[in-house]
Amino acid sequence: MTIGLFERRSRLRQKQVVSLIQEQLLPLVDENVSIHVYYDQGNRVEVYSRDTPNPNNVNNKKHPSARVIAKFPVEVIPPLLNNNVQFRVLIEGKEYIYRVGGSSGRNPIWAFRNSAKCVNCGIEGVEWRLCLGKDHHLSLKLHAANGRELTRDHIVPRSKYHLVYGTREGRDSWENSQVMCAKCNNNKSDTMPEGIQCWFDESTWGDDNWII
Repeated sequence: MTIGLFERRSRLRQKQVVSLIQEQLLPLVDENVSIHVYYDQGNRVEVYSRDTPNPNNVNNKKHPSARVIAKFPVEVIPPLLNNNVQFRVLIEGKEYIYRVGGSSGRNPIWAFRNSAKCVNCGIEGVEWRLCLGKDHHLSLKLHAANGRELTRDHIVPRSKYHLVYGTREGRDSWENSQVMCAKCNNNKSDTMPEGIQCWFDESTWGDDNWII
């Protein structure tokens, strides 16, 4: 069962979450790792797992570069944002955790709740990659067919948000987020969007004093 990227914004029913986990997530996980997907429904926690592999079959033990644990179709992850789902990956006896959903400010995936396309160049994401990075943390990133990463861009740059609104609260909100590919996001840097200006400067913004 596939739930379209643009169709679901509310919490899924348990049956739908179970289907996504069992039919579309777990079958795509690297056969050399053990993964447990936790779904918190009220006071009950459902656990869905792949079989723990034979440790003698695990390759790439030192993980010199980012290791792809799984690749998921683009439409699978956004429907889980409003649900308490987390991946727990066991590699060589160590557990790594990645939480899908949670606070919209802390989780950049919220930027993809309605779109998987770069607002600037139009390149579109096709798959999510759950990776174990060089820093030994799990990450979940969206990639286009050519391998380019799609990222969360802050419409009003984080470094200037407080100079526009007089507060830093809300700078990571999904309302201040849009999708950009890594290249366009890097080119944009901290450029302000057209039509928006700073009403404060660094010396006055905390005192509620306007610069105009």
